[in-house]
Amino acid sequence: IGSLQNATGYPRGLYTKDVMNADGKAIRAWTRDQRIGFLARMHACVETSLGKKIQFFPEKASAGTAPEDTNAVLQGLADSATLLKAGKLTMGPVLKNIAGKGWGGAPGGSGDESGVKAKAEMEEKERAEKAAAAAAEKERQDRENKEKALRAKERAAKEKAEKEKALAREKALAKEKALAREKARDEEDARERMEGE
Repeated sequence: IGSLQNATGYPRGLYTKDVMNADGKAIRAWTRDQRIGFLARMHACVETSLGKKIQFFPEKASAGTAPEDTNAVLQGLADSATLLKAGKLTMGPVLKNIAGKGWGGAPGGSGDESGVKAKAEMEEKERAEKAAAAAAEKERQDRENKEKALRAKERAAKEKAEKEKALAREKALAKEKALAREKARDEEDARERMEGE
């Protein structure tokens, strides 16, 4: 888990520094309940991260039985780390959801402070991500509003041009009719003069 956390950041804050740095001798010194609690916490973390249930019995895994279930949780760890690294998952909500589940280290131990700090860093990162997302959304809305205003302006200009064109056609037609009437009158006058002569 330590190498996975160093490479991807997952599952930072899940265990105390003492637990994460525990060597083989320290792990062998854990009680049965601590080992089971460690695995139960990991299982809860993976299920919360992926948003799905994974069949797993910490007692059996601690005893070395049910390897298929253990493999499913380990695969879940890898998948969750991939989501975190891709920015599709943040640890803050995960840690909040599994608070009190399993065993993550001795409360008040030297690593506990590190876990609190990591959690605070995750929460700060999450706040920054939300602020960045809000800023991006505002920028998108502003851009969309500008585009709408530009389209409305172009539409109004087009409508005005069409109205002016229609008005010009009407004027030309009226002028043409007036000329035709005047010509007809002139022709009528000419006929009348010829008849009078």
